[in-house]
Amino acid sequence: MKWTDVNIWKQSFYTTIICFLSCLAAIIIADIYLLDAHWLLALLVKLITALIISIVLMVIFEMLFHNRNFIASIHHGFRMSLVSVFIIIISEKLILEFVAPHFLSHPSNIQTITMKGFDQLLLAMTLGFVLSLLYNYYLHLTIRKISHHMSK
Repeated sequence: MKWTDVNIWKQSFYTTIICFLSCLAAIIIADIYLLDAHWLLALLVKLITALIISIVLMVIFEMLFHNRNFIASIHHGFRMSLVSVFIIIISEKLILEFVAPHFLSHPSNIQTITMKGFDQLLLAMTLGFVLSLLYNYYLHLTIRKISHHMSK
């Protein structure tokens, strides 16, 4: 596997940024509106909301910058977003659960984020971003290999 292809890293970075921003928006929305909800409901809402936002942004990105048609953009957006969103949201949940259980112990703690809590949230989101970036690189590399073999 070639890890030095700048074009694939660039495309993977853009894809990961879209997923990351979608997850960030979903986390903020879910945390504001579902403060007293069960953690599993909040997690599902975060995943679904992030996936929808990510696919919409990915479709717009693909249609504007890669001149793909709408159906191909939805297919590519869903394929790129599904696992990336899952990685980011789950890693955020797991890191905060194990590193900062006091942060999640009561929903009102989320409203009063201290610098320590912010650092832990930043660590959780950074880990999710890096893991998602590596996954997106692998996926872009796989897509490029498949399209290269099909063109021969």
